[in-house]
Amino acid sequence: MNKKKIIIFSLIILALIITITFIIPFIKDVANIPVSKKSEEVVVVIDNYTPTLKIGTILEKNDLIRNRFAFFFKAKTTDRKPLNSGTYTFNKNMSIKEIIGELSKPQIIIKTVMITFPEGYTVEQMGELLEEENLTTSEEFLDALNDDYDFEFAEYIPEGEYNYALQGFLFPSTYEFYEETTAHDIIQKMLTQFETEFKALSDDYENVFEIVNKASIIEKEAKLESERPKISGVLENRIEAGMPLQVDASVLYAATNGLFNESDGGYIANQIATLESPYNTYKIPGLPAGPICNPGLTSLQAALSPEEHSYLYYHTDNEKDDGSHIFTESYSEHLATMN
Repeated sequence: MNKKKIIIFSLIILALIITITFIIPFIKDVANIPVSKKSEEVVVVIDNYTPTLKIGTILEKNDLIRNRFAFFFKAKTTDRKPLNSGTYTFNKNMSIKEIIGELSKPQIIIKTVMITFPEGYTVEQMGELLEEENLTTSEEFLDALNDDYDFEFAEYIPEGEYNYALQGFLFPSTYEFYEETTAHDIIQKMLTQFETEFKALSDDYENVFEIVNKASIIEKEAKLESERPKISGVLENRIEAGMPLQVDASVLYAATNGLFNESDGGYIANQIATLESPYNTYKIPGLPAGPICNPGLTSLQAALSPEEHSYLYYHTDNEKDDGSHIFTESYSEHLATMN
């Protein structure tokens, strides 16, 4: 083969390569033939002020189109509407015309609000926080607690003298809510999170109400995570011995209507002596009528797995002043270790 034939052959090969890799994909895209017949969604983010050719490049890299220049051509000759930025969900069975049509629609921006519910917050405190964030009123939120929610664990919440059946089951965490969300939807989302978290610990709902009740006390009593199983063990020991739990937090819950906005020792002592309530664990045997807050994961774990020991009493170690407690087996030791 002479040099001229080699050149001609090379040009033919080059033309075929250009045709296969550029012209045919270009023609298919311009003819609005989708990349795939199968449905496969792809999420694409288009930043503000992204040039048309750059948008084409993004779409090409995500296998939504074959050729960025075909996209540029179609965008400039089809309706000539401006393309918008935003987060889009496209499908590989969409044509370039359909993709351009979606990009030409202005995206509706739905504003959201991030809210963190601390561990140990009551539903009453959650209601106040939601009202501060202008998502709903406290009254609407507390009323919505009486709605029906389709969760398996809810079937194991017994009838009782508690203030709210769902107290304890609204999992404390950081949530993102739409500004237009309803109180019912907020509760639904938090109950869903509780279900997820609890299922990771146990697949048995038989004693879920008792577990959450104990966990709520542990949440309020323990400052250090390392002490939660030990405090859980004290609760178990006192219940088994038929002793009243004598938990100040349960009394304070009832006395302050769930807001825990009173910390004066004299106030608590007076309520202990006078408060007639199914939450006054100085006057009733066993656990209070229901959970006194919404516990976090470590308190639920501690309630499910109490530490085995013989302690019946504990009090804050004022000398250390680090939130830790002194644990004792007898009342005389309890008094002797007060500092």
